[in-house]
Amino acid sequence: MFGIIYFGAAFLPQYRELISVLKEADLQFKKKNYVKAIEMYEGVWEYIKTDKSRVLKVAETYFALGNDKKALKKLRGITLNEENWKLLKSFMPREYRALFTSVRRR
Repeated sequence: MFGIIYFGAAFLPQYRELISVLKEADLQFKKKNYVKAIEMYEGVWEYIKTDKSRVLKVAETYFALGNDKKALKKLRGITLNEENWKLLKSFMPREYRALFTSVRRR
C-alpha cells in the first residue's frame, strides 16, 4: 500500500508540469504561434498520444502549419465518434475527409 502511494506521489510533480506545458501549448495555438505550440505538444507526445482530444489538437496544429502529411500521420489509427469527427471536419482540409471511412455512432 505505501509503495503505491509513494509511486503516485512521486509522479505528481511530473503531472503538474505536463498540465502546465499543455496549457502553454494551447495558449500558443490560440495566439497562432503554431511552431511553438507544436514544439511543446511534441515534447510531451509520449504522455498525450492516447488522449484523443490532444491527438486532434496536435493534428489541427500541423494542418495550421500546412504540414498535412504530419497531421495525417498523427491521426493514423484513431477511432472517432461523431463528436470527434465533427471537430476534425472543422479544421481538416476537405480532400482528406475520404480517408476516414467510418465513424463510430453512439
